[in-house]
Amino acid sequence: MEPAYRSCPRLGAVACCSLPAMSHLLPIALTLVALPLLLVGETRGPTWLKVAAKPIASAGFLWLGWLASSADGVSITLMVALVLCAVGDVCLLSKARPLFLAGLVSFLLGHLGYVGVFLLHGLATAPFLAALVVFIPAAFVVGQWLWPHLPDRMRGPVIAYITIITAMVAAAIGAAWPAGRPIWVVGALLFFVSDLFVARNRFVTEDGRNRVIGLPLYYTGQLVLAATLATAAT
Repeated sequence: MEPAYRSCPRLGAVACCSLPAMSHLLPIALTLVALPLLLVGETRGPTWLKVAAKPIASAGFLWLGWLASSADGVSITLMVALVLCAVGDVCLLSKARPLFLAGLVSFLLGHLGYVGVFLLHGLATAPFLAALVVFIPAAFVVGQWLWPHLPDRMRGPVIAYITIITAMVAAAIGAAWPAGRPIWVVGALLFFVSDLFVARNRFVTEDGRNRVIGLPLYYTGQLVLAATLATAAT
């Protein structure tokens, strides 16, 4: 299987000028075609449209992660993270609290998987700690914002989730620095910001704009991570 990205010879194997192989445009197109249908289903209905479109959109980043794996084999850690996120996507189709909690746990474990992938790529301690210094206060602000709106039974899981996704973003920065791959930080930050809209919609104000903004951010972040993290991760 050919690598997902062909590197620019002047800048080396980790160059950001790399272009995706043509075969990898197919899963990207699958997500990009399903995403507008999902947005229509989420904001205007019918319900069956979002139920059909969301798994298809998520299948795109699963497919891309598989194709983007290195010639040495598919990255098991990355694929586990992507599958867990896809399971979370399906769970969040329902407004029922048990399924929402199941989705939250699936995404939490998915973020742990991403942390594992970043560790496999190699984590630079100084950038990782510097990122924690920046993002821990940001996570605290998010927690303070959500706290009054959280049901008692959801406070522990939500705070745990905020902690893990903050660690994931810090790990992305810690791994991207030595690898010269700022695109990893972009993917992680898109994921982080998209989750703010999920939380706002679930706990603060249910509004179609949360989905219109949050879902494109989420799927873009997942496509970025799926396309760029596979190489050298096992």
